[in-house]
Amino acid sequence: MKKGIIYLLLMFFPLMGVGYTPKLNPPAPRFEERIDHEVEVCGVKDPVVNMDWMQEELAKYSYREHLRIILYQDTLTNDTLFVFNKAGEVKSIHDCSGSRIYSVEEGREKEQSVMSSFVELKVIYYLAEIPFRDPIIEEWIDHEVEACGVQDPIVNLDWMETALDTEKGRQKEFQVELRKCKETGDMVFVFPKKDADDNYIQFDVYNCAGEKIYSYEFINAIVPDRVISKYDFIQVVYTYKITYHTTRYEPPTHVGLGCSNSSGCSNGSDMSRPQY
Repeated sequence: MKKGIIYLLLMFFPLMGVGYTPKLNPPAPRFEERIDHEVEVCGVKDPVVNMDWMQEELAKYSYREHLRIILYQDTLTNDTLFVFNKAGEVKSIHDCSGSRIYSVEEGREKEQSVMSSFVELKVIYYLAEIPFRDPIIEEWIDHEVEACGVQDPIVNLDWMETALDTEKGRQKEFQVELRKCKETGDMVFVFPKKDADDNYIQFDVYNCAGEKIYSYEFINAIVPDRVISKYDFIQVVYTYKITYHTTRYEPPTHVGLGCSNSSGCSNGSDMSRPQY
């Protein structure tokens, strides 16, 4: 009986969080997609969009793959070719009708043979995932201000560090305003949050002793504005800014035979190296 109870407890405890560490879901990937809508080739304007076979071919690729479609011309036949290049590797080559004249399964030697007379014209499609990097935190303090009987209150008031750490824990940008109570003349510090229209939607008010004398969070900005209007704004004394940077993906340059220059057949098109 006891063994049965222990067994049931061992099965149940993980559901209660004992010995369990939840996994955080990674942020949803973002993508940079560029299409040259101005190009006209094979009798079609904007071939990436308007050629049915092109859409079918694109559908075969995962959106996590770095993909380029490069327009080439065969100098022997003057035919226009579409090269699907994933992260620097030629995956397939198609003519204007969509017929595949080369596939990666045929090997590198076949690729070199087929492309020996090709000259790159331009990149007409680009898709790449933009990976996230750790956010960059920027803090600004007005060290010249004097309030509550101290110079540089953000640094020299004992309770301020704890209040700031609480706000930073929300992982959102915020600022600290120095204000003066209209009724008493006392200095207060306001930790506000605003909506897109610059209306106050949440704020905490601290007196010089670090006591929270008012706290408000509401989806309607009317009430917070009425309360905050009781305190005259003096200045901003602290800001906390979060900037999310992304890395730039540089696809390997594919150097095929018959390139017209040493830069890997790049024609300098701004689509071949998108900026983001």
